[in-house]
This record gives sequence, structure tokens and C-alpha cells, in this order.
Amino acid sequence: MGLNNLIRNVRTNVPIKTNDYIGYNFESLRIPIYTRLNVSFWRQQLVCYFDKDVCEFLEFGWPIGINFADRINPSCKKVRNHAGARQFSKDIDKYIKKEASYGAILGPFKSNPFRDGLILSPLNSVPKADSEERRVIMDLSFPKGNSVNDCIDKNEYLGNKVDLHYPNVDKLVEIIKKKGPQCHIFKRDLRRLTDSFH
Repeated sequence: MGLNNLIRNVRTNVPIKTNDYIGYNFESLRIPIYTRLNVSFWRQQLVCYFDKDVCEFLEFGWPIGINFADRINPSCKKVRNHAGARQFSKDIDKYIKKEASYGAILGPFKSNPFRDGLILSPLNSVPKADSEERRVIMDLSFPKGNSVNDCIDKNEYLGNKVDLHYPNVDKLVEIIKKKGPQCHIFKRDLRRLTDSFH
């Protein structure tokens, strides 16, 4: 496996393939990812937590659980952003500049720098409540049938069966009834997940 392919696999946390082994960074090469998190602190705080892999993921990256090369048709060479991105291009430019300053995105590239195909996902933006800023959205459900979301197994994660569903009002009411009349409910908008952990 070439160095470019190795670096790509570590950064994106797709399965790493060698002659004898296929696995994720956290279970094989164990190359720490760049993070502002104090991983030692988190390991200490989560010592009694039931899911021991969480600390491994914090240090070595959260596996996305897909292999794009096996599931996509990289024939889509160009994608047009949605209207919310095209009509508010200055907001999109500001967002891209900010994300690049965090090291959260790479590019721009004139051609694909990786050996595997890419999925191109259009951007969009919507107004934020009580703000002049716009929320930028990457449409991971596009193109239909060949999107990032189409490559994610909905019933399994890292070999374990999962049952994922969106929370709804009925579930919220059930939690409130269970916790009682003095319970407190909070909503948190995580602008950048890494800024939320200290």
C-alpha cells in the first residue's frame, strides 16, 4: 500500500487494507489523529463507561464504517450546488475559509488526489434563527443512489447490529413523563463538535 493511500485511509477512517489484514486505524495502525481534545483527560473521565471504544475513537478517529471504493460509481465529475449556496456565495466562501482554518477541509484540488473515486456532495445554506449568519449544509444524500448516505449501512456498525431512528415528539414526552415534573430539558446547537469538548 502506498503512503498516499495509507494517509488517506487514516484521515477518512475507511478500512485499511494490507496484504494480511483489513481493519480501521483504531484497531490496527493506531496513528493518533490531530485533535484539540485532551484524550488523557477523557480516558480518565470515561474509565467506568461501558463502551471502551469511545476513547479509542477519540484518539485514533471515529470509523465511518464504509468503503467507498466498493459501493460507488465515480462517474459524477461535477456537481452543482443547491440554490441556497449559489445565491449566498459569500456566506459559503466565509464558511469554507473558516473550516480550512480549523484543518477540517482540504483543497481545492484540480483533480482527485486519491486513488479511489470520490463522491461529490453539493452545498446548500439556510437561514439561522435569530442570526444574520446562514447554516451551511453538505447534502450527503445527493446524488440519489450514489451518495455518501447510500454507502452507510443502516443496520450495522463495525460488525454490530444497530437500530437507528430519529427522535420524535412522542419520545420526548415519554422521557419527560419518566423523569418527572421537575426535570430540566436542554437543547444545544453544536456549531463545531470539537469546540464542544474541553
